[in-house]
Amino acid sequence: MVWKINWFGFFFFVLAGCKVNYSFTGASVDPSIKTVSITQFENKAPLASPTLSPLLTEKLRDKFVSQTSIRVINSEDAADIGYKGSIVGYEVAPAGFSGNDQSAALNRLSITIEVTYFDKKDLKNSWQQRFVRYADFSGSVPLGSVEATLVNDISKQLAEDLFNKSFVNW
Repeated sequence: MVWKINWFGFFFFVLAGCKVNYSFTGASVDPSIKTVSITQFENKAPLASPTLSPLLTEKLRDKFVSQTSIRVINSEDAADIGYKGSIVGYEVAPAGFSGNDQSAALNRLSITIEVTYFDKKDLKNSWQQRFVRYADFSGSVPLGSVEATLVNDISKQLAEDLFNKSFVNW
């Protein structure tokens, strides 16, 4: 009888014995981490979109649900890890000019957040940092007509940044 080796299955069998969870996202999550608390981001920026705070919070929660086995809970005290943050900047500024008339060809929506991450399992992994993301849009288009799309895209990028800072060690 000839045995065929299923290298793909063997690879995952070997990984299952490792002490670090592996994912194809490049994240390295300690398997002892079971719960995360993500409090709603407080909006401290003047004139920010009212949907930004709940949207950003939900994007980060979705990141954990879709890419880890870590359970999202509401209790910061009971969580192994957690995020607290605030939106501190929401600004539109010209990003590029057209010709000699000095009118903006592109505008840029920038969102700045300040975040504190805690890791009760390993305190040296805890951090506090400011993150800025932006998206450009045509200067001939009013912000109101593209704001929802821009806020959604920037929130997704910020959630990715927070996750990567926590687990991909960038």
